[in-house]
Amino acid sequence: MKSIFLLISTLAVFTACSTPHIIHHEDTHSLELSLDNFSIADTADAKLLYKSRVNLSNINIYQFVYQTQLGLVLTYEDVQVSSGYLFTKGMKVIVHNVFTDYSYDLVYTKGNTYFFKLISKKDQTLMYLLLEKKSNRSLQIIYGFTSEVFNELIQATKKKRVLDNTILINKPIKILQDKSAYIRSQWNYKNIILDNLISKAGSGRRVKR
Repeated sequence: MKSIFLLISTLAVFTACSTPHIIHHEDTHSLELSLDNFSIADTADAKLLYKSRVNLSNINIYQFVYQTQLGLVLTYEDVQVSSGYLFTKGMKVIVHNVFTDYSYDLVYTKGNTYFFKLISKKDQTLMYLLLEKKSNRSLQIIYGFTSEVFNELIQATKKKRVLDNTILINKPIKILQDKSAYIRSQWNYKNIILDNLISKAGSGRRVKR
């Protein structure tokens, strides 16, 4: 009886801690959100609007802007820290320091994936963002969702079901002439050095979630 109880408890822990994963396929211009190998949402065959790479001290940020077939413009960022370094700040601190034009509200967390609502300090417009902490040296970020899609992503993640595509826009949208304007993050040396977002491994700094 005790063994059965331990097995159920162990399974419950693993279920509670399962993490939605952001998957980027650069060759097919697609983004996917999956949970336990179950695909919740994907954007197959999106159009690449812009691509950039930011190289800073001991950190690289790969940025892609995609126009999906169903009317969303999504920005994907793959953030990788050099060998021997790691992120030491929590995800809320990273969002606060990197998206400096916005205040934020952490709406939902599942495992190591965080669902943020960002509010523009300038005009109060909203931006919806997903952030996955892949490891202490790697982050993935997607933003540009509508509120309907963002909320549906949360519900689909909670219930482990496919995203309801009927809520998507599926109509022509006006694309900004300056495609780089879809990049809303501000990675710079102040983030890395003064704000201490990363540090050397073994430096004694505590790694935060």
